[in-house]
Amino acid sequence: GLPICTFGSKARKGGEKMKVKIRLKSKQKIGEELDEFTIEEKGVLLNRGKSYLLSYFQDNIHHSLEFFPSENKLVMMRNWKETQRVEYLSGIKWSVDYETELGAMPLSFDTKEVKYLYEEFSAGRAELRLSYLLYQFEEMIAETELSIAIFPLKG
Repeated sequence: GLPICTFGSKARKGGEKMKVKIRLKSKQKIGEELDEFTIEEKGVLLNRGKSYLLSYFQDNIHHSLEFFPSENKLVMMRNWKETQRVEYLSGIKWSVDYETELGAMPLSFDTKEVKYLYEEFSAGRAELRLSYLLYQFEEMIAETELSIAIFPLKG
């Protein structure tokens, strides 16, 4: 049988999947150095009723981004692991033991702002901006600005 959708079923039907392209632009200030990069990946966007879930692979690691536009919130998870989950919400500092090739590293993400510039998730389009301070062992190591844009993929 089909799984029962427990939320959002009256408001709009969930469960629609769509192929999208995601573009991540990151500006990271570490001390006096500015590090900038752009990543483009293909992914799948799923309507979950109250949120939209984007699933993609980057460097052979599965990432999911769950967008909550009505709450100005973003949740990132790596490799389907609850322990690798980071919530970005303005004014919230979120700590996680971040798994790297060199082992787990305690990091904290102190979110300054999550701003949805526009969101038409139902059409596979959205753009948001995220700014946070990154702490390691309670010491601030980077200021990060991240822009996330989603575009529909044809075919």
